[in-house]
Amino acid sequence: MTLIFFLIAVDSLPPLPILSDVLFPEPELWLKKIDNILTISGAAGDFYDGYYNLRFGNLNSSGYYKKGSDWFPSKQAGMKSSYSIPLTHLWVEPCFSGFFLDKVDYYEAVCPGLSFASTNPWSIISGRTEFDLWEINGMHHIEGKTKLNIFFDRLWFLPYFEINNFYINRGLKTDAAAKVHIRNLHLAIGSSISDAFPAPRLYLQYSIPGLKFSAGVNSGDVYKTLKERFTPNTPLKYRMAVPEENLRVGFELNISFEFLNQSLDITGTYNDWFNRLIIGKNFEIDYLEEVKEINIGIKLNDNLTFSRLKIVNGLRLDYNRADLEIPFMPEYLFCDSLSIEYGILNLCTEIKYLSRRNGLTQSLSPTMLVTPTIALQFRHFTLFTTISNATDYTDLLFDEYRLKGRQYAGGLKFHCKF
Repeated sequence: MTLIFFLIAVDSLPPLPILSDVLFPEPELWLKKIDNILTISGAAGDFYDGYYNLRFGNLNSSGYYKKGSDWFPSKQAGMKSSYSIPLTHLWVEPCFSGFFLDKVDYYEAVCPGLSFASTNPWSIISGRTEFDLWEINGMHHIEGKTKLNIFFDRLWFLPYFEINNFYINRGLKTDAAAKVHIRNLHLAIGSSISDAFPAPRLYLQYSIPGLKFSAGVNSGDVYKTLKERFTPNTPLKYRMAVPEENLRVGFELNISFEFLNQSLDITGTYNDWFNRLIIGKNFEIDYLEEVKEINIGIKLNDNLTFSRLKIVNGLRLDYNRADLEIPFMPEYLFCDSLSIEYGILNLCTEIKYLSRRNGLTQSLSPTMLVTPTIALQFRHFTLFTTISNATDYTDLLFDEYRLKGRQYAGGLKFHCKF
């Protein structure tokens, strides 16, 4: 017992700063002033696209609007605003977001939320709560999510506790996790505490400058709100309530390298599902039972500068495999985003390739989508033109839904710092 007390009381490491003594806001000596920015962009033609982004002091606000027809006529818009309030030993940030989508079905969501962080003599406490008020084809539904973190910054190994509550499917679901930090090693263990049996989860991360390695084991129900599952680029008909996914066991492995302005991320997952959500008959939500799935992903980001020439490239390659047929899941997915800037000229190209995949009733041929953009920059203004689906691919993207051919649009962007 004496030895255990000695190990806890004596720390051979240099003393850590007491984060609980930090006052909000911190002095200008420690925090670099952030520029106020305003960005407004709009495009019109065969399709319409616009967005804005404003950062003014403690206010952050952004929004977008889109109207067009890629594989089905649609209109969508969204916005998000937040305001930070720094006080002594307390930071509060109320936020508000919302969006609507009119595409096959009508979706509308209003999402108020609140984040906070508080320092006290023994810990740092932070959290976030948000509610999602949904309307889907005239039907109303409420979901919510809260998160509470407690960080004991004065204790050895810096223990950290996290509790998540999900109000989904008209029921409350809770999971919790504990984390410790030992130099460059970070360990987390957690479990759902709402189910009859525990569903353990283990996560390990080791990081040094330029290298990050992590591995994890998961099991049990996968809790997600509808907002976290919602993807507007598919004809999936979302309804309330969304069934929960259940994982027998899952493994994940991540390796990240960074060197100068280049980065490489390699991700691999293996999931053995009791129930996995899929797009089912008539594009309704359905699930597969007893399915095993492998996903491997590679991401490469390059940022090169030669005098007045600047090249930014982001590449992504995914490989997916399952022992049962999962509709619309391609075996190979390739995405590339390339930007070349020289003087006032800026050339951008986005490429997306989907390999042959199975639909609901038929096999879908490979898809290649190319969207180039040419822009001229003059101080705060950028004049640009975009060609959507430049390859004029018009085959089926989903059963019953065919891609629209080549489309053109031009626009103007304004950006300034003040």
